[in-house]
Amino acid sequence: MKKISGLCAACLATASVAFSPAIADPTVGGTTVLGPFVSPDNLDPDNTAPITINFSGTDLGWTYVHDGDLRVLLGDTHETQSGDPIDPNYRPLSGHTALTFDDAFGSLDLSAWSDPSLISPTNLPTVLLAQHPGTATAKALNIDNHWLDAFKTPVAGWSNGTNEYAIFLHSKPQGCLTNSNCTSNGADMTCDGGLAFWGEEYDDEQGFTGICTDGTFGCFNDTMRNAFGWPIIGSGFCSDTSSTMYSATNVGRILSSGFTLRVGVRSTTDERFYTNSKKWVTNKFMNVATTTVQDFRPANGAGGANQDYEVAGSSGAYRRVFLFGRTNFVGVAANGRPASLYFAYVDMPTGSTFNWTVNYFTGFSGGVPTFSTDEADAVPIDLDSTMSGFQDEQNDIVGQMSIRWVEHLDKWVMLYGGGMSTFPVLVFQTCGVVELFIGASQCDDVDVGNGAIRMRTADDPWGPWSPPQDVFYPGNPLASPPTGEYASGGILYHPDCSGTNCAPDYAHPNLDEDVDYGLLYGPNIIEPWIDEVGDDVDIIWNVSTWIPYHTVLFRTRIEAD
Repeated sequence: MKKISGLCAACLATASVAFSPAIADPTVGGTTVLGPFVSPDNLDPDNTAPITINFSGTDLGWTYVHDGDLRVLLGDTHETQSGDPIDPNYRPLSGHTALTFDDAFGSLDLSAWSDPSLISPTNLPTVLLAQHPGTATAKALNIDNHWLDAFKTPVAGWSNGTNEYAIFLHSKPQGCLTNSNCTSNGADMTCDGGLAFWGEEYDDEQGFTGICTDGTFGCFNDTMRNAFGWPIIGSGFCSDTSSTMYSATNVGRILSSGFTLRVGVRSTTDERFYTNSKKWVTNKFMNVATTTVQDFRPANGAGGANQDYEVAGSSGAYRRVFLFGRTNFVGVAANGRPASLYFAYVDMPTGSTFNWTVNYFTGFSGGVPTFSTDEADAVPIDLDSTMSGFQDEQNDIVGQMSIRWVEHLDKWVMLYGGGMSTFPVLVFQTCGVVELFIGASQCDDVDVGNGAIRMRTADDPWGPWSPPQDVFYPGNPLASPPTGEYASGGILYHPDCSGTNCAPDYAHPNLDEDVDYGLLYGPNIIEPWIDEVGDDVDIIWNVSTWIPYHTVLFRTRIEAD
């Protein structure tokens, strides 16, 4: 347990960058594929009898512990490989369609899986997917009846011992006419009246709202409408000009826009519903990960300094939720737009009428970390502990991330990265899904990397973090024949795989099975399955695959210094 008492607060004022001397960085010892986790190939027996659930694929799978169970929040989930929604008959409000809610969830009884060393390719845990009784239909998540169709998913969940909470990415920018429209909840953004949109209007929750600039072909210049439905001249979107994505160019202005997240508390009577949601408009934390800690008091806060990074229990006056955020899922370091890492915390929510005041890390004063409730003051974290001065993220494909405190190593551990498809899809014909995040003009400048899941470690959440190490490299899909997980016996689909045990494709309309191939994304460290092995640690984590479309379990040995 990392713990520093309030009696040390005075001496911390002279610390260099952190509260304790650095411990040597751990190293990746090796990774093993365990097998399917939340997958049609690994259904819980209760999802197959008396009625087999309609379920063909899902992704993400963010986990936390509540009431003795491992709770699992899933992303876009399909009944069939063609993308049919999981809960087509669930339409709680007029105007919602069958596609409104498509995020599944489930749970696993940890009493039956208390020893992670027993998990193996021949002994895999199963997640019980929530299923409407007497039907083949999976249940879908809902947060205050806000749309949760494409590009809208849960991104984090946690428990305070009594209640459960979750954050949902709503993927909608915030329209504005003046700066006053951009200052709620500590956002303090600037209204850029020159930003325009294509697709759905920002306050129409369904579908996708793309951001462009005034005068661009296919764009609507004014984002807001008056009471008569007419465009309000000069309206645009909120922009964080302090973001590392910002520059006074069209691309920089677009990529620094604020997006909507929603934070809610789970109903205690119907587990589908999250209620009393808070709207959080952010750029620096639009790609967010969370974890809880038992007792965190920065030196400039009430009660003196204290850092107890263990997962929060059911009581404690200084329990917090740590927030790790990035400006995007993809960076373009070559153009000075890295997907920087930021840190913040909130007080542990309690009850249904909780507060959501974010304290953003703003740097150091006399070596002591400082915080502000104004997101404009937030600064990125140093990501190379081996070099002097500040170093930003140099890997462009950062994807989602998972960050957990590993007490046995006395280190924070981050998994992130993976791959991202560049094959043309829908309106993104230049570099596919990558183009969705950074625009067509930067496609040639993005380094897609090797598709590996990477690890960083740190003594404290504000870093400095160690340089990245590859945790799992999936192989070379461009080799002839493809290697690693793309070959026979691997977990990822490739059209050129030959043999009797190639990973299957997925008959989705957005997939060209003749050219596209699988990739990894969305790693998630499963906290109760962190296992001490002598001086070292085994972590079990799940990751999403496309293609096929499901989640897979891995075990990684992390070796101490």
